Parts: sequence; structure tokens; C-alpha cells
Amino acid sequence: MGNKKPTYEELERQLTDAEAIIATLHRGEVDAIISERTVALLRVAELEEALRRSEENFRNSLERSPLGVCIVTAEEEILYANQAMLDICGYSSVDELKAVPFRDHCTTESFAEHQEREEKRKRGDFVPSDYEISILRKDGVVRHLAVSRAEVTWNGQRQFEALYQDITERKKAQEALEKAHIGLEDRVKERTADLEVLTEKLRSEIHERQQIEESLNRLYRAYLMVCECNQELIRITDEKSLFDKICSIIIETGGYRLVWVGFAEYDEKKTVRPVASSGYEKGYLENIHITWTDEPAGRGPTGTAIRTGKPAIAKNIPSDPQFAPWRSEAIKRGYASSIALPLRMDHENIGSLNIYAKEPEAFDDDEVNLLIKLADNLAYGIKSLRTRTERDRAGHALRESEELYRTLVETAPDGVSMNDPEGRLIYVSQRTLELFGYERAEELIGRSVLEFIIPDEHEKAIRNIQKTLEEGSIREEEVTLIRKNGTHFIGGINATLLKDPEGQPMAFIVTTRDITERKKMEGALRELEQMLRELYENTTEGIFRITQDGEIIYANEAIASMFGYENAEEFLKINIRSLYPNPGDRQQILSRFEAEDHVRNLELCLRRKDGSIIWVEENANATRDDEGNIKWYQGFISDITARKQAEEELRDLSERFQNLSAHLQSMREKERTGLAREIHDELGQSLTALQIDLSRLRDGIPTDQADLTQRVDAMYEFVDAIIESTQKISTQLRPVLLDTLGLSAAIEWQVDEFQKRTGIHCDVMINAEDSDLDPEQSTGIFRILQESLTNVSRHAKATEVKVSFKQDDQGLMLEVVDNGIGIEPAQVSDSMAYGLIGMRERIRPWKGEVHVSGRKGRGTMVTVRIPVES
Repeated sequence: MGNKKPTYEELERQLTDAEAIIATLHRGEVDAIISERTVALLRVAELEEALRRSEENFRNSLERSPLGVCIVTAEEEILYANQAMLDICGYSSVDELKAVPFRDHCTTESFAEHQEREEKRKRGDFVPSDYEISILRKDGVVRHLAVSRAEVTWNGQRQFEALYQDITERKKAQEALEKAHIGLEDRVKERTADLEVLTEKLRSEIHERQQIEESLNRLYRAYLMVCECNQELIRITDEKSLFDKICSIIIETGGYRLVWVGFAEYDEKKTVRPVASSGYEKGYLENIHITWTDEPAGRGPTGTAIRTGKPAIAKNIPSDPQFAPWRSEAIKRGYASSIALPLRMDHENIGSLNIYAKEPEAFDDDEVNLLIKLADNLAYGIKSLRTRTERDRAGHALRESEELYRTLVETAPDGVSMNDPEGRLIYVSQRTLELFGYERAEELIGRSVLEFIIPDEHEKAIRNIQKTLEEGSIREEEVTLIRKNGTHFIGGINATLLKDPEGQPMAFIVTTRDITERKKMEGALRELEQMLRELYENTTEGIFRITQDGEIIYANEAIASMFGYENAEEFLKINIRSLYPNPGDRQQILSRFEAEDHVRNLELCLRRKDGSIIWVEENANATRDDEGNIKWYQGFISDITARKQAEEELRDLSERFQNLSAHLQSMREKERTGLAREIHDELGQSLTALQIDLSRLRDGIPTDQADLTQRVDAMYEFVDAIIESTQKISTQLRPVLLDTLGLSAAIEWQVDEFQKRTGIHCDVMINAEDSDLDPEQSTGIFRILQESLTNVSRHAKATEVKVSFKQDDQGLMLEVVDNGIGIEPAQVSDSMAYGLIGMRERIRPWKGEVHVSGRKGRGTMVTVRIPVES
């Protein structure tokens, strides 16, 4: 260069370059100046290598493809063809394939279709990417190909990739199949016309014959069924057995789907009670509700038959509106039609015989007549059995009544009374007088039994009397009775009907017991049993009772499932010792029971049936006999395997998070240090050199270029401001004092800078040796100080801050105290307080502690302690 003065053009060029650099600096693109060229060179090399590998992989995949592959231009000029494509076309090389024009490769029809597709593409119309063509091989043979065309980039240009699959054999097979199909259709049409007339006639005749045969078969089965049932009516002497046998015969001989016998109840809802059934039932009778009231639930075949005394038929259950309440359940079980036949006894409809068939319209007139006879015979058999039973029962009761009466009166602890069929008392025992609070029998004789029953239960009492008249006795009926003094008690009533030799009601013998206290105890016991049952059955915790020898006395289903057993019965067969991988654990538990009679929240590792290990938590008590020996242990056990695994995973995750946090902090500080050094050294030096160049540039400007001189002076001042900002940014990223003079000096500098920047008065007291601290510890304490002062400036509204850094026997301690508005406890524990969380994470690697405390209006104190090894 020498001392030669630059020309005006050179000065202009240098000025332009300087302005560009300054503009780059002003935009913050420092890295662009330093590394743009290096990054560009590296990116180019990486892209070239990736491109080379990609092209190599792409060409290898094309060559190995079993499909023919061609790369062609928009004008169908071939750029590339793989070996499979050469084989399809019958050529030995790509050059030989290229030498033949595309028109000559195609048949006339295919080339015309190709031209049509090209015209559509030019117009912008949609053209499918998949289509078929026909080509001429080199040897002149026509081959049919399936083509899939897609746009690709080849050698950096937009080209087209076409995949070809030879479908010649498939096309030939399709053509042969179509010809054969056409011939077959012609032959079928010729024969179909002749067969249709014959088929329809034959179908009609077969259907008519089938209907006749089916009708005759059903009628024959029904006739046999009635005969067999009549035989059983004569033979069987037990009503329940009679019903079961009749139902079985109807299913087995009659071939029906379901049969059941229902009795008409005289309760409030007039329920029809099933007493016997046979056939495919599968819970049908439990899922339906049938009454004989004149309401929707009683207008089906069963209710109608009982209510009207006439047979009721549902010819087609799926469409019969009267069968709607039970239709879905009936269809599930394959019932298509049904008939209900009333059972009449003594001019009263006592129930119905209900038969279901799997075919619609199953019951014709002849079959219905036979079934009516069957129902009448069954009703007669019921009446005969009941009459015989009542006669035998009355004779036996009459013979023993006197002796029984005498025994009851003399020995029974219950009150004994007798009343006539109209309900008037004709005899009372002494115990009866005591129960009702009377002294003489004359006070009760002749009075109606209803006088001693509360009015709300008179209807119930009348039903009991009616039931006794019909059935001969009632047992364990509960009635609320009235004493002479007006108080009430619950009586347990048993009554027996006495009849004369003609079978007419003569008297009732009634026994009465005061069961008031028993009912209270039963209610309490039922509630307790229900509560315990629900607790044991529904709890997810295992419940157990075991002996000292390990024998399991009781276990619920939850504990059996917990240890992998199918049910509690299987679990009861094992010994509890087999669940302990370490026998010493069980011995320790037994020792604790001997000492304390219980264990609480005891965590154990036990073995399941399949050998796997689970963690459980046990709470149990010991039960001792009269001599103080332990009889058994009982309690609860919970599966805490998932919780233990979660705790382990949480500890591992927490440790990894802490390590990651420490690593990130360390990396951040390293990046800050490196960036601060790079800004200070490289950018600072570059800016200084630029400032020197500007100074030299100014000296070289001719005196008549005042405007240019002003521009250079402005640039010089701007660069000087940038240098000052650069130094400030470098210091904020990482103070040089921290690495050169140590933590104490950095603390003093930081507090001084804070006071200058905010105007808040600060006092600093340092009484610590920081030479033993490693750089990361120093950095952590310094960053906590910065964060604390930042919080003061943002939130505290303080006018004074005291900072102390000292050392005692426990280690180093940093305190930052302000006189601001104070911090609330909720703010200290807030999970979103990332600043406080960051403080704690910074010193966690050195087992340090951060405590933040404050009171409203009294300021905040941040205390940091780090133990230092001697």
C-alpha cells in the first residue's frame, strides 16, 4: 500500500463496503460475517454427496425392479429404460429401443388413444395416471401392458416415469372367459324358458303337498300327545310331577318349541305365575311379565285365555300387535306362533296351558280342538289331585287335632287360639291372654280377630284367612297386633284349618308369637350382613384370615385375583408361606404380631401363582383366644405394584431431569462464555479495526468533500456506540470479573451495576473465601444473585437492597434482602414460579439449598447455602 493516497473511486468503494458491514452489524447478523462462506461451502459439499448417493440408490432400484421402467420426455423421447423394459419390448439395448419412434412401438388403436390423452393434457383436462396400451415387440408380437405414469425430476429437469406391467396373458384369459360366458348364457336362456313353466307347476304341487303333509303330521303328533297325556293324568298322583310330565310330552311328542303352565294369582297386579315348563326356554319366563288384567301386559294370549276362558292364538308373533310386549324376547328364541288354553276348575279359570311353535300359522282348527281337550283333561286332573289331597289332609288333621291341640296348649310358648270360619274367637290360651294384656278369656271370646289387628292390615288378614281356607294353613305370617292398653307388637302367626267329615271348614287353630325384638334384631343383622357382603365382594382390596401355620381360613375373590388364582376356592388350597420369596419376611411379620397385635401400612414383596413378583401393602390385626394365644390374623392387602413402579420411574425421571437441567445450565454457561469471548475478541477487534479504517479514511478525504467527511464522522460515532454495546452485551453474557478476579469481585460489580441501572440503594457485605469454588459453583451462585436482583426490580417495589456473601462452618451463604412488598407463601410454592425453580435446580448438583421467605409489606429474603468440603 505504502503512503500512496487512495483515489476518489477507491474511497467511494471502501465507503460502500464499510456501509454494508455497518448495516450487517446493525441488523445483528454478526454470524453471517464470520461464518457465511464456511457454512455455504460445507452445505454445497453435503448436498453434492447426498445427491450422488440418492441418484445411485434410485438407479439401482430401477434396475432391480421387476416392472418395466422408462424415463421419457413430454414428447415421449426415451431417456432411460431398465432391463425389464427391454425384455418386454424384445430389444437388447436402450439405444436400439430409442431408435424406433414411439408411434411404431404402439398398435394403431393404442397410438390413437395416446394422441387423445395428449390432447386432453394440453387442454388441461384430467387424464388418469394408470391406463392400458398395446405394443408391438421387435419380433412383431402384440403385447398388452398396464401403465402407471408419474412426473419425476431426472438430471435436474422435469420428465416422466412410466411403469409397465405385461398383462397379455391376463387379457387373453379374460377374452376367453367372456366368449365362454356369452356361449353359456345363450344355452341357459334356451333351457330356462322351457324349465320355468315346469318348475312353477312343480313348485306349486310340492308346496300344496307339503302343507297337507305338515298338517297331517302335526295333527297326528297332537293326537299321540293327547293320548300320552291322558295316560299320565291317570297314573301320576303329585301335581308338580304331573305338570312336568305333561310339558315334557308336549315338547317330545308334539314337536313344539316351548310349553309352560301358568297359574292366575289374585294379587294386586293379577300376576300369571309359571309353575312348570319344557322346551327351549333360555330365561324367557324370567324376562317377561304377564298378567291377566285387561291392560297391555294382560292382552296377550295367556292373559286373554285366563280372562275370557277361551283359547287365544297368536298366529304370527312378529306381526301380532297384541304380542308387542314380549315380541323381542320371543323372536330371540325362535317362537313364531303360540296358543294359550284356559284351565278351568269349578267354573273358574285357574291358569293356562301355553304352547309355542317355531312356524307361523302353526295351529289349525283340528289341532286346536285336540289341544282344547288336552287342556280340559289337565284341569280335571288338577282338580282330582287337589280333591284327593285335601281329603287326606282333612282326615289326618281331624284324627290328630285333639291330641295336637292338647299338646300345643300345654307346652307351647306361643299363644294358642281358635276361631270359627267367620273369624270369631271361640278359644284362647293363657299365653294368648298374656300376649294381649288380658286377664280373663271371657274378654276375648266371641270377638272378631280383626279387632286385634291394626286397620291398615285388615285386608292382609282377610287374604290370609282366604289363603288358609284354600290351602289349609299359613305359616310364619307377620301381623301388627293391638294389646288391651293400645300398644302394638309384631306377631308371628301360624294357622291351620280344621274341617268336618264332609270337608266343610269347621275352625282355625292359630298360634301367635311376639317377634317384635326378633324383627328388630333381624333387620339390624340383615343390614350388617348386607354391608359386610357388599364390602367383601365389591372391594378391590384383598381380605384374608390365616392361621400362624399359614393355613388360609378365608379369602375374598379380590385377593385370589391379585395373586393370579381363578377363584377364592383355589386360593384357599395353598399355604400362605408359598407366597413369600424370602421366608424371613414372614417371620418378621409374625414377630411384629406377637409384639404389637397388628401391622400397619407394611409393604411386602410377594410371589403370584405364575411366579411373578408383586408389591403389596398389608394392614392386619391378630385375634387371640382366652389364653392369650394368637388364633389367626385377619386384615386387608392392596396391590401397590403399579405404585412402586411409578415411584421408581418417578425417581429415575427426576434424577434424569436434574442431570439434564444441570447439563443444560452448564452448556448454557459455556455458550454464554464462548459467545461473550467471541463478541469481545473477534467482533470487538473487527469493530476496532473498522474504527481505525474509518479514521484513516477520514484523513484521506479531500478538504473539499465536507459532505463525505460528515458521513465518515457519523459512521465513526456509530461504530463507537456499537463497540460500547458489544462490551455491554459481552459483560451481561458473562462478566470478565467472574473468570479473572472471582465470585466476590463479580458480586460487588453486579450489585453496583444494579444500583446504577435501577436507582435502588444497595449495601454489599462480603466475608467469604471463594477460591475453593469451581467455576460451575461460582457461576451458579452468580446467576442466582442476578435472578434475585431481577425479581427485586420487577416485583418488589423496593427502595433498598442488602446483599451479603459469607462463609461459616456449614459452607457458603448468599443473602439478598429487600424492603419491598414481600412475597406470599403461595407464590413461593407456585409450580409456575420458574425463576425460583431455576434457582433450586442450579445448586442441586452441589447439595445446596435455596430458601425464599417474606411477609406482606415487610420485604423478601433469598438465602442460598452451598456446603463446601474442607
